Amino acid sequence: MPSLDELREKWFLDFNNPVQSFPPVARHPGSQIQAYTDGNLVTPLIDGKNYMDEWRDAAQELEAKPAGELYHSAYVLNRVLPKGAEYFDAFQTLKSVESSGKPVRIAISGHASDYVGNKLAQSILNDEGIPLIAMDFRYPSSGSNHMKFTCYKNPDQPKALLGSIDITFNRWDKPSHEGIDPERPDGASATHDAGVMIEGPAVADLETTFIERWNDNTRSLFMSPVETMPINAALSAPSPAGSHSVQVLRTYGIAPRGLLESYSWSEQGEFTIWAAYLNAIKKASKYIYIEDQYFFPFEWPPCYDRTGKTQESDLFFQLAEAIKRGVKVIVVVPGASEDAGPIRFQQKYQRDMGVYYLKTAKDSAEAKANGGDFVIVCLSKNFSPIYVHSKLMICDDEFVLIGSANFNQRSMTHDGELQVGILDRDNRFAKDLRMQLWGEHMELNMNDPGVLATLEDSQLAYLGFKLSPGRVIQYTPEPLPFDPLRFSSHELLNNKLIDPYAGPSR
Repeated sequence: MPSLDELREKWFLDFNNPVQSFPPVARHPGSQIQAYTDGNLVTPLIDGKNYMDEWRDAAQELEAKPAGELYHSAYVLNRVLPKGAEYFDAFQTLKSVESSGKPVRIAISGHASDYVGNKLAQSILNDEGIPLIAMDFRYPSSGSNHMKFTCYKNPDQPKALLGSIDITFNRWDKPSHEGIDPERPDGASATHDAGVMIEGPAVADLETTFIERWNDNTRSLFMSPVETMPINAALSAPSPAGSHSVQVLRTYGIAPRGLLESYSWSEQGEFTIWAAYLNAIKKASKYIYIEDQYFFPFEWPPCYDRTGKTQESDLFFQLAEAIKRGVKVIVVVPGASEDAGPIRFQQKYQRDMGVYYLKTAKDSAEAKANGGDFVIVCLSKNFSPIYVHSKLMICDDEFVLIGSANFNQRSMTHDGELQVGILDRDNRFAKDLRMQLWGEHMELNMNDPGVLATLEDSQLAYLGFKLSPGRVIQYTPEPLPFDPLRFSSHELLNNKLIDPYAGPSR
């Protein structure tokens, strides 16, 4: 079994001696985030109900303490009201913490598509006694602050939650993912998500991520209300809690000041999520497992067909190279886009062209000689689709990336995003997470020793997963030839609206 030092050298970004120059392996100027922290305890929270239950429980624990604070970064926020016996009201939870004397600070993204709903949430929460809630507009045009995380500054046990899960009614779902669930909130449907709870030293880095953005002096112009007070409280100082090492990663796109562009608070940006994904894909030798809402290649015409650093830094190009050298790439995506209108067809076109590119790599002589493979699937329960909203990657049963960032150009270079890289001194976390996810998707009895023994072996488990058992169904791309002239506006829509670029010059 590799040592923790060997695992860190292999999978974590090295900010002092980066192995790649593009995108830059660097924090945004002035950031106080540590390179990584050891001694954390990371607990997976799979699917919305599990995550939201822990979100509420952690808030109630904080509420009972004599002091503390709560920080919440939201892409979307609304009142969550499941119809089951166990009562859960997200707004009431936040109000109770504030009423107990623990300041609650909430930063909600001001992006256009959810502006009305988020503005309403701000107004309601203000009326319910939470004054420190701000709309944040500091991102490149047509962007958002997509980070979804909460920090609980509990004086006894600080913790943080993060992942793909918005505290909103349409992300509440149970691991059973029933097509019709009498407990599911009105307007919601079956949705698969993934998040984590973190205890230990990494919590201070997550608090720093919130505070750096909240306190930046651009808040006086690009947050609403403009009089939002800075945070002066000291960071938590969590004690070691477990065997996990955590590297906190962010995306901050670059946008100039000007009438036609929103001002990005970090003028040089940060692209450590993109850099971490590239590093991990290049280092993988056995398998790469991805769950993602979008799974798009960069740009149109695609970067994987270009040259130089534009091609080398493209995630799809590196996935194809991994397949050729013998890596098995397994991807789980939704069968259809959640977005409305003609954009959903443009999105599928962008994904499908990437899928055909990876299928070509799988059929290459190199992949066949080395044992590389590519499998892409969707999820369904009793012929009812399960929308995949999770954003994660697991490599070789050693390394996990999980958070808010999708596998696309927008998340890697444009919007505000938060991801964490996770290693385990005991080298169990990545394997256990893979087993938990595959057990759910394949509808396996996780109490059966024989099932667990099979899942332990990634090769045997992969062979079973590939046969499409349980909820796993094969993803179907549009048949070729697929003439780009059918979508003459695709380049403009993709590159400017669907999946824009605000990264460093390439």
